[in-house]
Amino acid sequence: HDTSTPVKIAVVAMLVNVICSVSLLHTMQHTGIALANSIALWTNATLLFTQLKKRRSPIADAKLKRRLPRLIVASMGMATATWAIVNALQGFFAVHNLVREGMALAIIIAAATVVYGILLHVTGAMQLHEVLAILKRKPKVSPGIQE
Repeated sequence: HDTSTPVKIAVVAMLVNVICSVSLLHTMQHTGIALANSIALWTNATLLFTQLKKRRSPIADAKLKRRLPRLIVASMGMATATWAIVNALQGFFAVHNLVREGMALAIIIAAATVVYGILLHVTGAMQLHEVLAILKRKPKVSPGIQE
């Protein structure tokens, strides 16, 4: 198993994150940091994908190929719903009140999660029992590693 290549790619992505964060912080403030994180994430994913392609390793099985378009539709639906919910709750952020803003943020996160879950089910990307199985799954501990 090649473990050094993913680590090298992660270091590159981390450097991209730092450089973009510093570059975008002054012009975009906290939004620049979020954008920098997204750029780094896509850099990491693209470099890993490129390495897998070079090695002709399988990238997606039949199940993923079947589900991917449905996952994209569900994600786009969640993004649209989140945008609408944020717009509807803009008044909660007009006056700086930590409790009010926290409640609005909790509502946005909860509603977006529920919408995504419903869209996963409706599109057939995932069924409820599959999502619950993932949430109940305990992380695997490698032999020799103590908890």
